[in-house]
Amino acid sequence: MDRLLRGLPLLPADVQRRFLRSDAGRHLSPGLRIVRAGKRLWIGLFGAALAAASWHQTELAWQARMYPLMAALTVFSSWALLKTIHDPAKRWWIMYGLTALMLVYTQHFGLFTVEAHFVFAAGYLLIRHDMPAGEIRRDRLTWRLAGGFVIVAAGWLPWLPVILRQHKQVQDDYWSGAFSWSDFFGAWLRTLFDSGLPGVDDLWVWIVGVGSALVLLGLLWKGSSGDCFLVSAVVIPLLLAVTISLSGRNAITARFLTSVSVIFMVCVAALVGRISSPVLKNALALWIVLNMAATTVASFAKLNVADCPGARAAAEYLVAHRHAGEPVVVASPLLYLPVLFYMDDAEGVSVYQGGDAFVHYAGGPLIENREIVRAADLKKMTSPVAWVVSSTSSWEGGELKFHRLGRLLIAMSFGKCMDFMEIIRLSNMK
Repeated sequence: MDRLLRGLPLLPADVQRRFLRSDAGRHLSPGLRIVRAGKRLWIGLFGAALAAASWHQTELAWQARMYPLMAALTVFSSWALLKTIHDPAKRWWIMYGLTALMLVYTQHFGLFTVEAHFVFAAGYLLIRHDMPAGEIRRDRLTWRLAGGFVIVAAGWLPWLPVILRQHKQVQDDYWSGAFSWSDFFGAWLRTLFDSGLPGVDDLWVWIVGVGSALVLLGLLWKGSSGDCFLVSAVVIPLLLAVTISLSGRNAITARFLTSVSVIFMVCVAALVGRISSPVLKNALALWIVLNMAATTVASFAKLNVADCPGARAAAEYLVAHRHAGEPVVVASPLLYLPVLFYMDDAEGVSVYQGGDAFVHYAGGPLIENREIVRAADLKKMTSPVAWVVSSTSSWEGGELKFHRLGRLLIAMSFGKCMDFMEIIRLSNMK
């Protein structure tokens, strides 16, 4: 009995259904549901442990950017879609529509995930009814799924003009470079662990690429509808991103693939969960998690944050050397906000705006007008000495040319210490 309950969830879905319709299946179905629930819980915990041990997820979370939120909404919307399919009597389709809508507003790459959801839902309905259109139209599940996708489409349409403007901006000011397969596999490697660790070379890029393909193929072999969903949620967004990139607009960077990598971790968990031996299954899962955690610890140690203090050191230097009344001008919101955080007294500290308004991704919405100085404001300064916190590119101060007395380079941690920030003491301003 125990062997039967353990082995039945590993059988194809159609075999499971035929067995459950039999007399023996009706007697065993309560125990089978317990086994299935335990297996799902194990896969969920293993997948969550992989995400928690991921260096890529940790690094993006530190940066307080939208990509970890995109990954979370990808998981939530996928869960809501599967709940809609398996429990159509309840209003899970509304939950799916709302979470998927938040996903596409969080990051444009979420559109690829929603398209993968649509393809899977359409394929599921066709297989469920052996493709007769009349039965599909009469199925309540069809209309519930359609309702979820209508919520996404209706809520996203007002954002379409903004996307078109951003699309033109990318064309005018291209920043992501041309697409190449080596860059694609390199970006995929960075979503799983830090590619900058010692010993990680180009060979690892292809090993991870081939290994990922084998994981997906292994999950499809005798896979259930849930396994097919996981594979489609990984493959379809990647195919769409590659297709867009081959057309001349590169959509492949490691941070864009964050949501796909989270689903892939669930694929790994589901594949390992098929192992019948609990000892072997748990041992393999523990080994994978410990290895990912070890790479995360090594990546953190490599940052050498203590010796690369960045904005904190700039603020400490200003506090130690600046006299009362001497203004501080920070050249960019990206530098201004962390410097402001570390300075106890922010009086006289402002951010320089040389031309157009600050864009949102540089911190523009967080900057108030009273914090901004322009070239005309610099000309009106009465202090004989001023301080500038800038990047290592030359500081021009708009139309003003200042005489540098000295410069202090401050290391910033981007994988390694880099001369990213500088402090400039300006004198003879008049």
